[in-house]
Amino acid sequence: MSHQLKTKLKKRFIDGEYAHGYMQSHVISRIGAQIQTIRKQRNWTQSELSQRSHISQEKISLYENADFSSLTLKTLFKLAKAFDVHLNVGFTEFSKGIEDVAEFSVAHLQVNARENDLETYYPEITNVINLHVQTALEVAYDLASGNYKNCYISLAPKRNETHWVEQNVTSITHQSAPRSFTYAMPTMDMTRI
Repeated sequence: MSHQLKTKLKKRFIDGEYAHGYMQSHVISRIGAQIQTIRKQRNWTQSELSQRSHISQEKISLYENADFSSLTLKTLFKLAKAFDVHLNVGFTEFSKGIEDVAEFSVAHLQVNARENDLETYYPEITNVINLHVQTALEVAYDLASGNYKNCYISLAPKRNETHWVEQNVTSITHQSAPRSFTYAMPTMDMTRI
């Protein structure tokens, strides 16, 4: 279905007016669905979101039902602050818009709050993922010279997945870290990840 939808939209988007109208409608629907999804993800009522965002409950209801033609950045920033998330507004190619339409799901609309997100974000790992295994091991030893001795590098779980990527690994847990965590290094060329 997803492939068929992408192919259909690619053909229909040759007509510029249709493409812009379709994507405008999708963006409005997506914003409304995401407001509702994140609110439910946090187990809040519309009234609770209204109190946290200083936006009336009636407007929250309109937004969630995609019953609006415009939202100000000020309103979006209020919602972002209430949800404790980053607001990302930008321009992109139509092909990425088609991908967004095809991948539209609750899982893609959910966003972790800042504290939960940062708790599982390890920039030192993110910077290593694109390196070859040998280079990554050298970086691990450089990390080991500081507070991170006796640890090695792992791949963080992908967003919305509950399992860790582990392939043919030896595990060493760093005991003196603020929270105990184990890094795993797959024996593979990581430039292809």
